[in-house]
Amino acid sequence: MIVNIVTKEDLEEFRIKLLNEIKQVLNLQEEKSYPKSIKSKEVLQILQISPGKLQSLRITGALTYKKVGGNYYYNYNEVKQLLPKD
Repeated sequence: MIVNIVTKEDLEEFRIKLLNEIKQVLNLQEEKSYPKSIKSKEVLQILQISPGKLQSLRITGALTYKKVGGNYYYNYNEVKQLLPKD
């Protein structure tokens, strides 16, 4: 009979792998929860910026947009890239 002994290091490695997989699943769900194009109001909430700052991002080309009627639409993935990194 073969006996496998699990060490603290093995458990720690398993914990790290499990947490990374959970983070990946949560990131996929977060990306799916937003449509590809979002309106200005949502961008303001996500980035926590003023309408003037959003206009500045459009003018400088830091954030691409499409104007349909009187509304501006932005790519969610581009907006996400503008979030500060931890």
